Amino acid sequence: MNNNKLKNIRFSIENPVFQAWFCILDKSPTKAWEQPVLTFIDSFGKAKLSDEDIDQCNFFMCNLARYIYAKHPADEPDDGLTIKQEMLRATEIAKQGKIYKPKIKVTKQFEQRLSSGIPKKLQWGFCAVVEFSRNFDKFIERTINLKPETTILQILETTTVEQIFPDNWEPDPSDPWHEVVHNNEPDGWNDRKIRKTLKTIGNLILIEQDIHQNTTKICKGNFFGERKNPEIHNNYRDSIFGEVLFISLECHAHYDISWSYSFYMYRQRYSIKRLIDFFSGINKYILR
Repeated sequence: MNNNKLKNIRFSIENPVFQAWFCILDKSPTKAWEQPVLTFIDSFGKAKLSDEDIDQCNFFMCNLARYIYAKHPADEPDDGLTIKQEMLRATEIAKQGKIYKPKIKVTKQFEQRLSSGIPKKLQWGFCAVVEFSRNFDKFIERTINLKPETTILQILETTTVEQIFPDNWEPDPSDPWHEVVHNNEPDGWNDRKIRKTLKTIGNLILIEQDIHQNTTKICKGNFFGERKNPEIHNNYRDSIFGEVLFISLECHAHYDISWSYSFYMYRQRYSIKRLIDFFSGINKYILR
């Protein structure tokens, strides 16, 4: 019953921010968020929600996502008991038509966990927060201009997470970049740095599935140069995601400029800052 009702609500509310938060929750490791959301929407007692009502729903869903995604890096038990109990509390608050506000303490230990490898079940949501905190309005604008007949829901449902440095990347000795990867310069890469980089938020991006399928074939040499090659169909330049375009076009405008360690560290720092702002409730740039 709940699934059918949620499905109907999801397709009836075309608000792009609502669709984004719905996807972020739906791709989380739990379905315990569904009842609080349904209860909150029912509390309005309306067949059709106003724009103001939907804004309230967006804020409610944002806070649910904050708690759910915060608890897993903070040693959530395997049975998800803490989240289920908290969602029961959120449901009781929703019955009163009030906004649920999670209690999240961003400690130094929590920040350190954000700096390490992100579990696969959390990667989509974390990447979405980083992506949409850049400028959600521009994302909508690109969507309308590049894919006018495609809804936000259809786009988000067909996205995946890509590692800029893939697991199976290998240096190609015949490529000039091989020397850059294995030099001793601070900005160069080595095996230790590459292993440390994998699965961290600075190395992860949200991207269209068709582009991901194409770029994963490129794993050697200066893969950034090849990934933005205009002769390759569905390459990075065809993406509508700001993080992909920022990396591909602004910082790697020439084929001889590679994905450097210093730029990775820069992206790692600002991505973590966006996540900390999100978990701390500093939401003025997050899907507003």
